[in-house]
Amino acid sequence: SEAKDENSSSKATSAAARRSFFRRKHKHKRSGSKDGKDLLALDTISTDSIPFLDDAVSLAYQRVQKVDCTSPRPVLILGPLPDAVKDMLVKESPGKFCRCPLE
Repeated sequence: SEAKDENSSSKATSAAARRSFFRRKHKHKRSGSKDGKDLLALDTISTDSIPFLDDAVSLAYQRVQKVDCTSPRPVLILGPLPDAVKDMLVKESPGKFCRCPLE
């Protein structure tokens, strides 16, 4: 019975040692987004190092013109079932979609 007690106590200590070995010392705190990191990076940038163009027109606010494309453009299908999605697109809209031949 003493051999059983020693064997069970050694198993318990080895299990405790394994648990403490794999346990993290510091819990990792996850953030929901990278916004905090981005803000810190922006804070470190000096405004003196960014060139400002006072007289230049901002390109961000130019009106976008719609251009009708006459040539077909490739569509890349990614996801869990790309072959099924390709087959469905070709079947439902054969005038808009086709499968490219393999090279």
